[in-house]
Amino acid sequence: MKHGMTMKDRSGRRFARKGTWLTAVALAVATGACLDDDITGTRPLAIELTATPTTVTAGESVQFNYDASGNAITLVVMDYGDGTVDSIPYNGPVIAANQLSHTYATAATYAVTASVTALQGTLDDNVVITVN
Repeated sequence: MKHGMTMKDRSGRRFARKGTWLTAVALAVATGACLDDDITGTRPLAIELTATPTTVTAGESVQFNYDASGNAITLVVMDYGDGTVDSIPYNGPVIAANQLSHTYATAATYAVTASVTALQGTLDDNVVITVN
């Protein structure tokens, strides 16, 4: 900290001057830099689902990745489109870079849906998998 930004108590310990911390929090909230949604309460509900590869032969695995965010996420549901559903309980604001694998046994086109449930509600994202 620059000179003038700190003060000492009677024991000689240094502290930020009164108001400095609150200014930093206000700046972080105003710029969206605050990572703690408990402070801001404004983390938008979002989910992104990707798959690699999106075309496979029956019996081959597909890797699914999802990133989700929201206030107080409680559940992520993966519906693979072939009758298989994974329900993944969660407790927190952000789920990042989660990877799941699924193998399709039958040739078809499958609509895969990832749903995130949080304080704000439920949101979905979809990918299409082609199995030859």
